[in-house]
Amino acid sequence: MPPQFQKIHVIINPASGQDEPILNTLNNVFQEYDIEWDVSITHQFGDGERHARAAIEAGCDLIAAYGGDGTMADVANAVIGTDMPMMILPGGTANALAQELHIPLHLEDAARLITDCEIQCIDVGIANDRHFLLRADMGGSVQIVDEASRELKDQFGIWAYGLSALKALSGSVQRATYHLTINGEQKESAEGIICLIGNANEIGTLGLSLRPDVDIQDGLLDVFIFNSVAESLLSAAAEIIRIQEGTATTFRHWKVSELHVEADPVQGVRCDGEPLGSTPLHARVIPQAIRVLTPRQDPSET
Repeated sequence: MPPQFQKIHVIINPASGQDEPILNTLNNVFQEYDIEWDVSITHQFGDGERHARAAIEAGCDLIAAYGGDGTMADVANAVIGTDMPMMILPGGTANALAQELHIPLHLEDAARLITDCEIQCIDVGIANDRHFLLRADMGGSVQIVDEASRELKDQFGIWAYGLSALKALSGSVQRATYHLTINGEQKESAEGIICLIGNANEIGTLGLSLRPDVDIQDGLLDVFIFNSVAESLLSAAAEIIRIQEGTATTFRHWKVSELHVEADPVQGVRCDGEPLGSTPLHARVIPQAIRVLTPRQDPSET
């Protein structure tokens, strides 16, 4: 099938978790289909958005991003609310967004979606004016990510997050009381060590996910408060080990379109893995905000 895109701009984060011949692989695929393409390199967060905006102004018809989930969020900032489609080329440690959308994790296979794909619209969250595709989280999960250093990820890959979580299980994570205002009116409070606002189901760590009803296309955000690191890992693993909801965990869960969070004591915040200061946090969802290339669905599965 001939590709529907002929002028692609690829934005590459060279510091992502994979070590592979990126340019050779992309050139082999795009040259095979006689596709014009060029490339920009990122050095810090914000470069992806800047390069993408420049490419859109220059007249490309597809923005492709190579890197991890932080890179995808950075590049997505330029295409939110536009008709410009985005291609995900997974090259990070976790690649949760690619897993969420069933995009192949092998670079060549992901690039070949250019010839046989469909375009799906996905939701985007906003946390304190920062867009996120996967989640915004506070408390213990921020500590886990902070302690999974670049050196640890280079040595252990995705298992670096598991090692950080094991360290957190030792009891070094601080508890907090989270005060929520849901959809501008409903008031809730709960104590826990993690508050997570999810747009997508996939966690991207060790094949874990949140809950089957967390959907990146439902126009809602899913808010979780976990009482312990063990509880958060257990609930995320429920699908794998077949634990029924409520039999082993006491986490709180709400579906919202808008949320305000205050924490006592104040908690650090990350947004798609990138630091975002500290609480309070205001979050909302933008339904169907980005057009993304995904594998063509089997009609029998729809």
